[in-house]
Amino acid sequence: MTKDGELVVIHDEWIDRTSNGKGFVKDLPLKELKAYDFGVWFFPDFKGEKIPTLRETLYVFKDTPNRVGVSFLSE
Repeated sequence: MTKDGELVVIHDEWIDRTSNGKGFVKDLPLKELKAYDFGVWFFPDFKGEKIPTLRETLYVFKDTPNRVGVSFLSE
């Protein structure tokens, strides 16, 4: 969870290893987290990738047969 209460999808508590930023997710607001690049460290083709919110992540799967019951995504 970000400093301002947004749920984001990341497998580390901090962003140092997977972005061009530094700090703990819990200490940073979503707007600041969205300013960092979370892809280029992995491979140049992923340059510009942003940290996804949980809502954005679930939205990707909203029309799949295996979707989780996430009715709030249609809001």
